[in-house]
Amino acid sequence: MVSILVPAGCDRRPKGVLSDSEMIQLMADLEVAEGYFLTCDQGDYDEKDRLGALQYVLDKHHLTKAEFDSTMTWYGRNIDDYQKLCYKVDEELTLRQKKVVGTVIEEEAVADMWPYSRHFAMNSLSSSDNLVFSIKPSELLPGDRISWKMKFINLPDGNVMMGVEYEDGNSMYSYQPMTGQNKVDLSLQTDTARRVKRVFGALRINPRGRETLWIDSVYLSRLPFDSTSYYRIYSHRKLSVPRRVVKKTEIDSIDRDDEILARIEEEQR
Repeated sequence: MVSILVPAGCDRRPKGVLSDSEMIQLMADLEVAEGYFLTCDQGDYDEKDRLGALQYVLDKHHLTKAEFDSTMTWYGRNIDDYQKLCYKVDEELTLRQKKVVGTVIEEEAVADMWPYSRHFAMNSLSSSDNLVFSIKPSELLPGDRISWKMKFINLPDGNVMMGVEYEDGNSMYSYQPMTGQNKVDLSLQTDTARRVKRVFGALRINPRGRETLWIDSVYLSRLPFDSTSYYRIYSHRKLSVPRRVVKKTEIDSIDRDDEILARIEEEQR
């Protein structure tokens, strides 16, 4: 049973926000329920099923939807805490999996979707001070995961964003600042109830004189659905793009994504 009481002491989270230990069990149960319903429905898993799975787990832990939403809102504002929580949930699910099958299946990338060069050179004083892409994947299935990886010869200072636009018009993204890291591994979990229309992303470096950033080994990998990691979708952010009236010509998707990244950067400040 999960209690909504938070131990007294130096914990900075407000009253009513679940502790890490409580959230670990709750999120692990959500993943198990998600996988169960998805398997029983043979992939035909809609929003009604998802809400039913969520309510089942909340009832099991004697929680209300409002209490769950409050906790997720707090974790959404404390991304570092949420990332640490994700690792702990992974460990809990691994333990449960070992108890059932006695081993853990090692995941492998199904396909690399990156259609461009693997190597880039960027400089804040030149026209190539950002790396932006927008592709329409042909084999991406609902619930698949996407991983955008790259390495740097020198240490970058900037940020990276990757998102998906669904056929129903909804968009979600994952954002990560880069400071003193020699590689990026940004992942994004797609919705099991929506089909992806396109995948987009952008990497931008901050002005640092004339120093050039050398990028190597760029990969955009598609990974199959894994119920034990689906909870990571809760860390993604919904993207709301202002609508504009455009006559005769469409807004170029690359330019729009650059505007999106600029707006996201402003939100992070």
